[in-house]
Amino acid sequence: MLRHFWDTIIAVRVERSTMNSRSALSDAGRVTLRKVTLRLIPFLFILYVVAWLDRVNVGFAGLQMNADLGFSSAAFGFGSGVFFLGYCLFEVPSNLVLHRVGATSTRGRRKRSHRVTLAHPERSNDVFGQAR
Repeated sequence: MLRHFWDTIIAVRVERSTMNSRSALSDAGRVTLRKVTLRLIPFLFILYVVAWLDRVNVGFAGLQMNADLGFSSAAFGFGSGVFFLGYCLFEVPSNLVLHRVGATSTRGRRKRSHRVTLAHPERSNDVFGQAR
């Protein structure tokens, strides 16, 4: 039944995509598309579930953290928003650099910057601005 479901979806996509073109997708193309779809969709679904769990866990961590650190819910929401804004601002340029210089160089750059950030934890300040 699942195979028939995917064959139907692929056939509908092929019909829609070839309405304006003269040649239909070959059998090899259909087999390839089906294999790629069957291998990618479950993996992408797992990634979606992990991302959802991550967002839910931030909310649960906020419940305990707000009480421990004395944050109001507005302060926690503001901090979450700043984190999201920073993520959005820096993710697009990072992906542009990734496309321009390649994955290996980008991965090395990220590793080096992470090491520099973690190399001197004694120089960083805690939440209240006091040196550790």
